[in-house]
This record gives sequence, C-alpha cells and structure tokens, in this order.
Amino acid sequence: MSSERPQSQRHKRVTIPAIPEAISAQVFVPFSKVPLLAGLVGVLVGIVGVVLFALTHLGYRYFFGSVGNIEQPEPGGSAVLEKSHSWLAELESMLPTSGSEGPELWVYVIVPILGGILIALWTKLARDNGEGGTEGAIDSYHQKRGKFAPGMWWKKLVASCITLGTGGSGGREGPISAIGAAIGSNVAERFRLTVRERRILLAAGIAAGVGGMFRAPLAGGLLAAEILYSDSEFEPEVLIPAMLSSVASYCVFCLNFGWGSLLSGVAGDYTFANPVELAAYAALAVVLVLGGLMYVRILRAIKALFRKVPATIRPAVGAGLAGVVTLVILLMVNENAGILHSLMGDGYGGLQSALDGTGVWYVFLILAVGKMLTSALTIQSGGAAGLFAPSMVIGGAIGAMSGTLFAMLVPDSWNIHVPVGVYALVGMAGYYAATAKAPVSTVIMVSELTGSYHLLLPSMWVCTLAFILSRKYRMYETQVSTRKESPAHRGDFATNVLDEVKVVDILPELTEVETVREDTPLSEILSMKTSRQAYYPVLSRAGKFVGIFSLNDLRSVLDEQEVWEFLVAADIAHGEVVTVRPSETLSRVAQKFAETQFEELPVVDDTDEKRLLGMISRRQLNSAYIRRMMSYDQARKLDSAQADAAT
Repeated sequence: MSSERPQSQRHKRVTIPAIPEAISAQVFVPFSKVPLLAGLVGVLVGIVGVVLFALTHLGYRYFFGSVGNIEQPEPGGSAVLEKSHSWLAELESMLPTSGSEGPELWVYVIVPILGGILIALWTKLARDNGEGGTEGAIDSYHQKRGKFAPGMWWKKLVASCITLGTGGSGGREGPISAIGAAIGSNVAERFRLTVRERRILLAAGIAAGVGGMFRAPLAGGLLAAEILYSDSEFEPEVLIPAMLSSVASYCVFCLNFGWGSLLSGVAGDYTFANPVELAAYAALAVVLVLGGLMYVRILRAIKALFRKVPATIRPAVGAGLAGVVTLVILLMVNENAGILHSLMGDGYGGLQSALDGTGVWYVFLILAVGKMLTSALTIQSGGAAGLFAPSMVIGGAIGAMSGTLFAMLVPDSWNIHVPVGVYALVGMAGYYAATAKAPVSTVIMVSELTGSYHLLLPSMWVCTLAFILSRKYRMYETQVSTRKESPAHRGDFATNVLDEVKVVDILPELTEVETVREDTPLSEILSMKTSRQAYYPVLSRAGKFVGIFSLNDLRSVLDEQEVWEFLVAADIAHGEVVTVRPSETLSRVAQKFAETQFEELPVVDDTDEKRLLGMISRRQLNSAYIRRMMSYDQARKLDSAQADAAT
C-alpha cells in the first residue's frame, strides 16, 4: 500500500524547523521518495564505511605493526596506500614504531583473544542479538519484513571495529552490508514507508556497503539484487535504488581515500585470444567448486561445534584458535611466509601476492585452506566479520595455485600462456559466484576492480560453470531459491498457488472415508448409503485397495431386479481408476481431475498403491486453493494496516 498523503496535504507549505525535526517525510512527498532516500542511504552508509575502514585499519596497524612489528603486503591499487593526500595516512604516521628487531608472532594469538573477550563483553553490554553480516541482511529481507533490532547499525559498527581491529580473520564488506541494510531499514521507518519500500531501502543499504568499501559501484548495485536468492534470480524492484545508493557510497568513500580501482593495473597486458584457454578455465571452475564445497562444510561444522561452547567465551575461543592455526602454519612454512600473514585480517595482502603470482603452488594452497579455517573460526564463534573478503582471498589463492600448476604441467604446444594473476582474478570471481550464488555481479566486479574489460569473457565462462556445478550448496543459509519462495512475495504468484501445496499437507482432511469390503452384498451397501459420501473405496479381505464405485453406479443396476440382489461390491467397482499420491502437488491433482470424469479420487501410499490413505474430491481441492489465497490476502492486509498505522 502506498503511504502517499491526501491531495490537500501534498502542496502544503513546508517550514523547515531545527535539524532533528527537519528530516521529515513531508519534505519529500512531491518527489519519488524511494530513489531520493536511496541516495541518502548511500551517503550515510558511505560515511559509516569511512569510519569503519579507518578505525579497523588503525587498530590493525597498531597491534600488528607497532606492537607486533609484522609487515604485510597490501593491494597495490589501493588508494589508501597513496598517502600523499590521505588524512588516514597522517593518523597512521602518528602510531608508534615497533621496538622489536623481528616479528612478534605471539600477537596472532593474544590480540585476537583480547578482541574475543571484548566482543563477548560488548554483546552482553549492548544486548546485541548477533544479527550480522550479509546473511543477517538477507534474512531480514525475506523473513523479518525488512526490520532490524533498534540500534543494530551502531552496535554492529562497534563490534566490527573490535573484531577486525584486533586481527579477526574476516572482511569489512559483510559488516558494512549489514550496517547499510539496517540504516536503509531505519530510514524507511523514519519516513514511514511501506513494508515493500523498507525492503527496497534495505537492499540499497547492502549495495552501498559493497559498492563503496570494495570500490565496485556497479557490481554492488547488481549484487544487492542478486544475493537475495540462490537460483538464477534477481529482485528487479531494488535494482535502480541499489545503483543510486551504491554510487553515492562509492563517492563518499573515494573522496576520503582517493579515486581508482582496488586492483588497478593487475593483468593489464592480458588479452583473451585463444579459445583453447577455455579448457584451462573450465578446469579451474571445477577446482573452485570443490573448494567452495569444502569451505561451506567447514563453516557448517565449526558452527555446530561452537554451539556446545558457552556464549561468554565463544568469541575468545574462536579467535584464539584462529591465531593458533596461523601461528602453527607460519612456524611450519618458511618459504613465502609473508603471504601467509594474511591468514588473519581481511587477507587482501595475500590476495595481492596471488595476483602478482609471487609464490609457489603449495603456499597458495596453504593460504586457501588456512583462510577457510581461520575465517570460519572467527566468524562462526561470534566475531563481527564478513565472509566476502575471505571468499575473495580463497578464490584468488585457488586461482593462483591452479595457474602455477597449469604453467608447470600444460605442454607448450597448447599455446596457453595465461599469467598467474589472471587465474587469480578469475578464480576470485568464480569462487564467490559458486558460494554466494551471484554469478552476474561477480563478472562485473572483476572489470571494476581491474579497470579492464579484457577479463570479461574468461570471467563469464568460469562464473557460469562454477554457478551451474555448485547448485547443491550455498554459503548463505538465509538465501531462498526464488522470488516465489520468499515471504516478501507472498501472493505475487497466485496463478501457481496449487504448486505450493502437496496432498500430504491436507491429508488429515482426506482420511475420514467409509470403505466397503469387496464381498459386501449390494443390499447391505444400500442400507449404509449416506448423503455425505458420493464415492466408496472397495477393499479386499486383506485390506488392499481394489477400486471405487459411486452412487450413480448403484443406480445403474437397481432397475435390474433379477440380478441386483446377487451382486457384491466388487461387481460394480471400477478397478482401473486414477489414483493420487501424497507427494503430488494439488496442481497435479487438478490435472488428473481434468483428465477423468470422477468427482473424487483415491489417495494411496507413495510406495504401496494398494494401501488406501483417503479420498480427495474436487470440492476439497477448491477449498485448499481458497484457503491459500485467503492467507495471501490476509498477509497483504496486514502489510497495509501496518503501513497505514505508521502514517
């Protein structure tokens, strides 16, 4: 329902009061509210994103630079590294220098444990319910009418700064997406928008988070429309507002940290010119799908394990174990150990090494598997970090590993000369397409990150194959398959409503049936005839279903007085009759009714067609349809009532 004001109020002169009251729905009534508010959401999310980036960057630099004396590679195209005009660089220069002669690896364990303790305290103090990351935003869109708990955005901001600032293995993109979604929802509440419009601004907040933080405004807008579903489905109504908010957030972010792509210049000389390369990219897609399956299973297993750990110590245990894993790997692997420092934090330094191709294949493999473990331990134990950045790093490492092995094993006669960095970039996109079910936006993301369109075809090929081959799993559990299955679109697909209901769903209504044994005389059947039942199932002495007869079948033999007294139920029953199974949809049942003259059909067991479960009639089919449509209508009325109450 629209929340438009009556015509008499639309042109009312607006007097702008003090700042807190000035943000009023009245100001925007003459305009299209949602696009304007989407731009406002983008600006707000961009500002919060700048704060999140700065605080986590400085915190990480202090603990692991000033205290730990650990140097890590960073994305070469990151404008944050261009420090000539960055206020963040000035703040970073004020941090004390380390007095240690070498790296203090103990910080990888102690500092994350400290962060985990602070997270547990903050969660209890702020009463944070744990709604976090992209997964929480998706869940709110589908299941919670686009609403978030009060104050969720600033609670998540503080928690994310603690987790990421103390070295938690995860990314900023997930938290800023959840924060952006909450800001979008809050703006919709403030301007008294409808439930539908609130969901749109929630998605616009997701787009603003990714588009700004990851410097990919077009991909951010597309991702917000695509990430909600696990099948090849888009949410078309959020696309334009998501684009607007993503652009606004990107501009705010780049005004503070400089313009340009995050990975500009990577694989800039590469041009796809040999179709044989598609075979290598196809092999890469298979490896990415297997890696994605491994990561999803690790996430599920560690989540199940942490359910047994008390909530008060869970974040510290998870962060500490992630640090232990990192420390053990660093002590065991000396060669190219600098890459493996990226097992903690967002890991983009290790991704840069993969893109540069500076490493051996087994180190890239260790980086991929290690990042799976450390990020799962951090996030599934309650750390406020996202899965987006780890997925990028894991995919890039798998791509670099595969590219290194291809260079070693593929004969020169095949004329495949693809730089390792290209495999890393394409692997990064294909891995997220497989795990997050977002193939279209990730293809665009590669071009935006590199500032080049030469990788479009390889990215399309790998992302499409990875998406098709990975249909059996998904990283975000709160995704639904299609718009039809989303509560956000309840009632939008009424023409196919019978496809949503199975016979088993209404089976309790179908079991009150009077049956007749096959040797029952016709005279006895006449004495038991009732007006309630028009068709009678016939059972054998062993209780097996053998057929049905109707009252019309009875009437057809009543005039034959010389024979009807000798007839039994089996003589008038129809043995060849269409049956219905509990696993069938009511849509299929409707088709069966259309193909037969019977008003009722027997329902038999899925595995034993001789076991009668009940009878279903055309009337019961219509009743089930009407009930489902009424539930949709009630849901729409509830949405409208809440929207009217808000206005």
